[in-house]
Amino acid sequence: MYAYIRGKLQRCSPTTVIVEAGGIGYEIQIGLRTYAEIQHREEVLLWLYLYVKEDLMTLYGFATAEEKEIFQRLISVSGVGPNTARLILSSMSPEEIVQAVHAEDVQAFASVKGIGKKTAQKLIIDLRDKLGKTWEATSGMVGMTKQSAPYAEAALALQSLGFQPPAIRKALQVVQRELGTERTTEEVLRNALKLLATG
Repeated sequence: MYAYIRGKLQRCSPTTVIVEAGGIGYEIQIGLRTYAEIQHREEVLLWLYLYVKEDLMTLYGFATAEEKEIFQRLISVSGVGPNTARLILSSMSPEEIVQAVHAEDVQAFASVKGIGKKTAQKLIIDLRDKLGKTWEATSGMVGMTKQSAPYAEAALALQSLGFQPPAIRKALQVVQRELGTERTTEEVLRNALKLLATG
């Protein structure tokens, strides 16, 4: 339902922010990594995930698309709720989580407060296959998403159109070199599509 929000940072704590966009203040739950990234900004862009459970609706926000992607994979594991996933992401970067899964590093997860050895093992087993293709699609664009939201948005749009991650990365790198980072999503997408169409 929600992809991201861009607006004025009205209030910021290590766990919750209020972002004003279009005259509405949105209360959004965040982790420590996102807090460290945005705490001194006046305007922010956060990637959003709407968590719905019975009569509860909670917005979770992330500084990067990669962090949101990993969050979604974490909560897909039985027994891992959004608060546990947020705690994991506060303790480990997305890259560290992926590395721990592929290395079957139980201790890396077990060192996170509230994560026992059995839960750590379950995380590794359940995430091993899920992270492969998903992470390949986004990890090569980490620098891009941090530099400019339009490039991150264009990357996700191109992926949804069926283009392969290596081709997307290559096209966006060319566009970024030629146009710079201060461009709209539409401009980035239009130029990337031209490059992808010509092969």
